[in-house]
Amino acid sequence: MVESSKKVKPWREAVDSRQRETRPLMQGAQRVRVHRRQQASLVSACLAQRVVARAELIDALGLGFFAVVGCTLALDALALPKTILNAIPLAMKRAIAVGIGLFIMIIGLNEGGIVVNGPTPLTLGNLTTPAILTFVIGLAIGLVLTVRKVKGALLFSILGATVAAIALNAAYGTPVEGSPFNSAGFLNGAATLPSDVSQLFFNFDLANFATIGKPLGAIFAVWENGVGALSIGLAVFTLMLSDFFDTAGTIVGLGERAKLTNDRGQLPGSDKVLLVDSVGAALGGAFGVSSNTTYIESAAGIEEGGRTGLTSVVTGLLFLAAILVAPVAGIVPAQATAPALVIVGFLMFQVIKDIEWRDVIDGFPILVTIVMMPFTYSITTGIGAGFVTYGFLKLVSGRSKEVRPLMWVSVAAFLFSSAHC
Repeated sequence: MVESSKKVKPWREAVDSRQRETRPLMQGAQRVRVHRRQQASLVSACLAQRVVARAELIDALGLGFFAVVGCTLALDALALPKTILNAIPLAMKRAIAVGIGLFIMIIGLNEGGIVVNGPTPLTLGNLTTPAILTFVIGLAIGLVLTVRKVKGALLFSILGATVAAIALNAAYGTPVEGSPFNSAGFLNGAATLPSDVSQLFFNFDLANFATIGKPLGAIFAVWENGVGALSIGLAVFTLMLSDFFDTAGTIVGLGERAKLTNDRGQLPGSDKVLLVDSVGAALGGAFGVSSNTTYIESAAGIEEGGRTGLTSVVTGLLFLAAILVAPVAGIVPAQATAPALVIVGFLMFQVIKDIEWRDVIDGFPILVTIVMMPFTYSITTGIGAGFVTYGFLKLVSGRSKEVRPLMWVSVAAFLFSSAHC
């Protein structure tokens, strides 16, 4: 730890050692706050194993574009995605919503530094740092305003926690040599106001846009890099499967929370949602970035009253405008946004009251779905595990006729994908 003229607090001595435990997950969470965590990680992992190891990254992104455009749009034309969604039992749909709620809460607790990796897969973080105090302040503000039904409660909690973080960082934050975090537990550069306010506006590097369009010219180049047709086919299949079920789980969960589903748990217009998501994912590949798909964090917007497509249009326009003031977003630390995710996770988790648990054949797959999502950090994995368990128990109990044919197709697809990715 570097020398500082500020008085050393007792918690300051412990923070460096505990940060070794919090650093991997918190640093990873900070990097991916602006895009889809699970989707990018699963797709990237399969791409790395099947394609990138033997081809250029830009070729792999082109393959991602090809997979989504060529396959997902073809399935949309046949109306298969909507049919598959309708084949999922209502209880499993509700389990997906609950699992996503728990997943969001785990993300929030991790970003806030409450839950970290350490000697055990999940352990309690260091609760004596100013960064944790920021999380507590934000959570307290969010809960109080939510209970009192104040409009914009989550936004006010983020703003209040950010102000507190800036003050705490100024009072206690000092650089730690060789660490991405300072002594207060904040990521370097976060919770800090620049000395020159002009740095907050129009301060971005045009080189960051250099990948736009490049994957389009490399869609077929991957065939020339020694990657076999089987590997490419498996990669395309995995991309398609991951993109579809990740999106399907998200829209089911968010639809339940927004009360847009009917009495059978079906979301009207889901085919249009899946089509738009496919186009977005394809454009993400064309622009040379991670899969650009539906956000589970959209639940925060739902809690603030967002129900129509206009909400998403406004959000998209604000993201576009944010390019001009990107450094402003960098001021907000993860500990300030994490409380909003925890609160939203709780609200989505409430769907659990509508789930029937007494039958082991139906109840156990529900539990598997709910638990596997947060513990594997993957919506798709949670859905897949739940589907496979559901099919297995229906089969061994002699009730296989209760399972719709497309559910069996989904079970087979998950088993095949798991064996080849």
